[in-house]
Amino acid sequence: MFGAIVAQYLPNRNKALDIGSGTGLLSLMYAQKNAATIDAVELDENAFIQSQQNIAATSFANTINTFHQNIINFATEKRYDLVFSNPPFFKSSLKSNDEARNLAMHNDALSYKSLIKKVVMLLDVNGFFAVLIPYYAKDEFISIANNYDLILNKSFDIKQTITHHFFRTILFFSFAKKEIEPIEIAIKDHQNNYSEAFVDLLKDYYLFL
Repeated sequence: MFGAIVAQYLPNRNKALDIGSGTGLLSLMYAQKNAATIDAVELDENAFIQSQQNIAATSFANTINTFHQNIINFATEKRYDLVFSNPPFFKSSLKSNDEARNLAMHNDALSYKSLIKKVVMLLDVNGFFAVLIPYYAKDEFISIANNYDLILNKSFDIKQTITHHFFRTILFFSFAKKEIEPIEIAIKDHQNNYSEAFVDLLKDYYLFL
């Protein structure tokens, strides 16, 4: 949903940056809908290699550039029209014995504050920053972003079904003050079928939906 929402609601951004790009899914989803040059930065070696393979197998190989490094050390003269990130969700608790999984899932290596500070350095004055985080961290993340002059422009609060509590949120930030547009999305309806909103967002990415 994150990739589909960014591609639909933040279209036609010429220079985009994918922070923590994993296997390249978000970059590919944005490229499918928009003509953009995308820099995809991933720390984990296995995920980075998989992203190279995935991107090379598509028609977007010439527009997505992959970088195997920590975003904190990523240096460029570019200022991006769009930065998007699905950062590590969890703090130090409940770690596994798999170090690669820990890096992907826990924010020890990339705290919200560190992420936001880097985004501010790389974002164009008219650019947008989109992020997917747990719903419980929404207020904390907005507060940190505000401290670095990023202003919330739009939010998408997501729940599994119409009877569940929200569990994820997608936030759009920019340096300009705009009217905040809160949107609520349930993945499934009261009959446990995919909701109309979910289908509208994802139908162009799935063969059978």
